[in-house]
This record gives sequence, structure tokens and C-alpha cells, in this order.
Amino acid sequence: LDVTAQRGVLIRGRGLDSDWGVNLDVTGQPDNILINGRATLSRGSLELARRPFEFESGTITFEGPVDSARMAISATRE
Repeated sequence: LDVTAQRGVLIRGRGLDSDWGVNLDVTGQPDNILINGRATLSRGSLELARRPFEFESGTITFEGPVDSARMAISATRE
């Protein structure tokens, strides 16, 4: 299964509001799903301990099992 979106993959909840683009290849069996590709942050914010943070950049890299995904996210607070 190929999953592609320039943006519009919305992740919201518990203070998080973010919009992601994805380019993923999903393979495997239901009990062993493998994901290869990347999710890239378009925009986002996070309220943590009642303090707002704005995301500057974000990437999630998938190379096989979901639990091996790597995240690199940068946020600022003024």
C-alpha cells in the first residue's frame, strides 16, 4: 500500500495540533506490518505544562517495524 499526501494528515489531541505530509510504503502481514518512508511536518504546535511551543521542523523516518521509527522534531517557545 502506498500512502502519499503533500499535507493534510492531521494529528491532534492532548495539547498537540499538527499537520504532516507523508510518503510511505506499507507492506507485510497484519501481525507484522512494515512501513518504509517519511512523514514531514508542515506546521504544528504543542501546549506543554500550559506553555505553548511552535514546531519549527519535524521528520519521522520509518524503516521497517513501526517501533523502529525515528523522530527528529524541533520547537521553540517565546
